[in-house]
Amino acid sequence: MKKFVIILIMFIGIILPVNANNIKEMVNKFFNTSNEVEKFNHIEETIYKKYYDNLQIYFDNIWNLKEQNISGNIQEKINHNKWKTIADISISERKDIDNFYNEFLNHKNDMYKNRILYDDLKNNYLDAYTELQEDIDSTFIKAYKNYQQELYNMGKSMTYVAKVGTAYDTFKLFYCHNNYSKNQELSCSPTVANLNMAKDWKEFKTRIVNEENFNGNKYIKELNDNVIYVNNIMNKIANYSVEYETKKINDFYKIKYGNIQKCNDALNNPIFLSLTPKNGCYYDTYVTPLEVIQVTNGGVLVKNSFTPLADKMAYIVTKRVLVDGDTFNGRFLYKGIYQYTSVLGANKTVRKYIEIDKPNEAFYFIEK
Repeated sequence: MKKFVIILIMFIGIILPVNANNIKEMVNKFFNTSNEVEKFNHIEETIYKKYYDNLQIYFDNIWNLKEQNISGNIQEKINHNKWKTIADISISERKDIDNFYNEFLNHKNDMYKNRILYDDLKNNYLDAYTELQEDIDSTFIKAYKNYQQELYNMGKSMTYVAKVGTAYDTFKLFYCHNNYSKNQELSCSPTVANLNMAKDWKEFKTRIVNEENFNGNKYIKELNDNVIYVNNIMNKIANYSVEYETKKINDFYKIKYGNIQKCNDALNNPIFLSLTPKNGCYYDTYVTPLEVIQVTNGGVLVKNSFTPLADKMAYIVTKRVLVDGDTFNGRFLYKGIYQYTSVLGANKTVRKYIEIDKPNEAFYFIEK
């Protein structure tokens, strides 16, 4: 093999002017790099196995604590003892969550109670489960950074760092991530390295959880299943409540203003004064308020406070008590043209809108 490489390099030397020392260096580098690849990958496997075993122990401790069947509110346990909380994601909590759902079924049309149930599920279960997922991720990130550090310390001492494979990619990533950017051969940028960091620790986690005998999978799966389970219950409560309140507010508007609904182009609502008005739907200005130019009997002349469109004007019929320069938000329904006389005596026309009333009762899942 070595003779073949020497002949190959000598052949290259016929085409490209290379002296004897260069040929020797190229031969040595070829074989040294090959050896370093094997050595680098072998040590990488050893380092990886070390952190794999550490994570096995971590999840063993979690599962052993879980088997003690610790009771109590999950959020309280998070505040009290992280280890015990991580250990206690159990089927018994499913029963508690089911009780929330059964309570919802018994008073589906009580939006106030639905809101309390929804918030309790979020605060006492979903947020706690999410915090546990973040805790697991931070454990993998810490393991990955330590693994990466050891790999870098090993790699930088080698004469020829392996230029191929996952092990070298990890070495280069750490080199870049720590801003060792003077090395032009690696040609790294901290920005790219940080983006890669966010991606690569997840690949490290995937590599571990895909191991057939990794004992953390049963815990991670149970936690993820619980997140899905509580989310499903919360979505059922929210979906029903949103639909119920939407119908209620639409019925209110139908009785008072006819068959109207919110204009679908929600992104245009803040700048609706510049749009061709649509009949049968109302705009709201909760993102960008209107500014009062002049108060008249029964309404106000307004402009859009959004600077690029400040020259757009309209007349709003409203019951509010406002003064020049006030800004306000609301929902507005197009009602034709308004004529007025300017301070210079000129006749002017602008579009007219009426501010629509809101129901007096409270709404808990939609903005009324």
